[in-house]
Amino acid sequence: MAKRSNPFRGRWRIVSTDVWDSRSLDEFEPAQITFGPGQTGELKFIAINASVDHRISTSDKSPIAEFSWAGDDDGTPISGRGWARRGPQGLVGRLFIHEGDETGFTATGPTAK
Repeated sequence: MAKRSNPFRGRWRIVSTDVWDSRSLDEFEPAQITFGPGQTGELKFIAINASVDHRISTSDKSPIAEFSWAGDDDGTPISGRGWARRGPQGLVGRLFIHEGDETGFTATGPTAK
């Protein structure tokens, strides 16, 4: 089976969400999602710092990254899931916090990791 390339690879800067303003997103460090080698990655926004497990698939004939994430929110365990697809300005997607908020997001980039 041929290995597919990852069109999402790199560090993407989360610039907006439907729920939190950019100032809140960057409260502790710049908000970002990273799709790394294999199926690894990172997610950082507000006080959330998490590892990402992603898979690349296809939806409506375009690549989509589907992922789960787990980490901590200022020391409290937290997890969730999400998806992203490439759009004209970068990534568009949705983040879900387990038993919590959900939001659409946009991200620019990527920068090499």
